[in-house]
Amino acid sequence: DRSCFAKACTGMMLTPEQHTLADSLQWYHSLEFGNYQTIGRVNPPMPPNVTLFGVMDMLKDVDVKGLKCLDIGPAHGLISFGLALKGAHVTAVNIGGAKPRQWSLAEEVYGVTTEYVSPLSLEECPKYFAPASFDLIVCAGVMYHLLNPADVFFRIRPLLKHNGLIAMETVFAHDRKDPVLVLNSETGEFRQPTTYFLASASALNGMAKLACFDVLATRINSPARFSLLGRAVLPAEVRNRTDFCALCHDTGFEDPLFKLPMLENQPESVIRFTGEEGHKFIDVLNHTPDFPSHPRKMIAPVGGRIKPHLADSKL
Repeated sequence: DRSCFAKACTGMMLTPEQHTLADSLQWYHSLEFGNYQTIGRVNPPMPPNVTLFGVMDMLKDVDVKGLKCLDIGPAHGLISFGLALKGAHVTAVNIGGAKPRQWSLAEEVYGVTTEYVSPLSLEECPKYFAPASFDLIVCAGVMYHLLNPADVFFRIRPLLKHNGLIAMETVFAHDRKDPVLVLNSETGEFRQPTTYFLASASALNGMAKLACFDVLATRINSPARFSLLGRAVLPAEVRNRTDFCALCHDTGFEDPLFKLPMLENQPESVIRFTGEEGHKFIDVLNHTPDFPSHPRKMIAPVGGRIKPHLADSKL
């Protein structure tokens, strides 16, 4: 199937009008448009879309054809359009602003239709969508912008069917082994003023388990990005939970927005991950993601780069 995606993308041809529009826009992601690729925000020598290498590595081995997927914080749609090209029914939600012109152009070039909902925050998603609406939810580049980072797991969990998947990506405290959240406003470790907390890898794994996700796979790639693929399960189905995590589940949560009974009797998802489970480090300078919307190599880039945050200036 992936070879078919590559063949389809290679055969794409931007019309002169599409080329003119693409060239006039600034692009957050590098998108595969066949005879052209959008330039994206990442500066060489780092490869395009480098922060999402872990997510793409895991999602390439997830069959989403005909399934319902939600992309929270999609920017210009690298993951959304990759899932749509793989046959998924994609809904994307953005915290502010109308559907960008970049998004509409990509839909036109790819020949796909997505549902774009904006403005809608992560916190509002459980009110907007019915419980157990989705087979897969992607939340990349969002957690570190939240004052309550665990919301990524706890607000998403009721929206997934039983055995549905979450793909989460974030910057993280790569030099910490203990399960901690580092207050970035005090340390300035990550030089981006809208980054409030950096979680360690063990904290991210622990938050996922506490929110009733069985962690299937994790990926780390530079610069200091952590990705996790989790399966939505009942508390007793969470593997490798600590004794105290089990006690937390048995006791129940005092947070009124998250009650364990809401996870029972949910419809079953048929989605499956057939890739490499466990942890893997991705050497981004020697890795080419196999994901339909990601360019295998940059050909005649179009457009301009989004103005980077301070922390992105090294990319």
